[in-house]
Amino acid sequence: MIQMELIKTNEDLIAVCKLINKAKYITIDTEFIREKTYWSKLCLIQVCANNLEIIIDPLENNIDLTPFIKILNKKSILKVLHSGRQDIEIFYNISGKIPQPIFDTQIAYSLVGGEENIGYTSLVKKITKKELSKRHQVSDWSQRPLSSKQLQYAANDVRYLSKIYKILSNE
Repeated sequence: MIQMELIKTNEDLIAVCKLINKAKYITIDTEFIREKTYWSKLCLIQVCANNLEIIIDPLENNIDLTPFIKILNKKSILKVLHSGRQDIEIFYNISGKIPQPIFDTQIAYSLVGGEENIGYTSLVKKITKKELSKRHQVSDWSQRPLSSKQLQYAANDVRYLSKIYKILSNE
């Protein structure tokens, strides 16, 4: 059973980072807005590790992301993303470092003979047979409070990455 945690305080972030600090890999996605800004504005970080779905809300309570950035920079933890260029750019702008090591499921899928630039929703459907809604894809992620449907949409962005990673890495 996977447990979802919504992180809105520094104390909760520190506690959850301790729980995932020894993971072999974590799946990561972000929600951000880029309209009317030169750099993306980070609005949510979604992480799945050790049977935890974690949604970090960096816009709540001035959360200090340092504990999570340490996880991103820990070389013993593989970071699994889908089409991660913009996510990596966001983390680089926050920390001055590119998270390493990285496994990008979009690139991996093309390397094992799949189509190039496949979207996450399509990849999830091909590999897991799950149909994901795109309804909240264009949400204003900077508006609070977030609805439970927005949070479910965000969690879905990392929920299936683990299974996809395992299948693609075996191929």
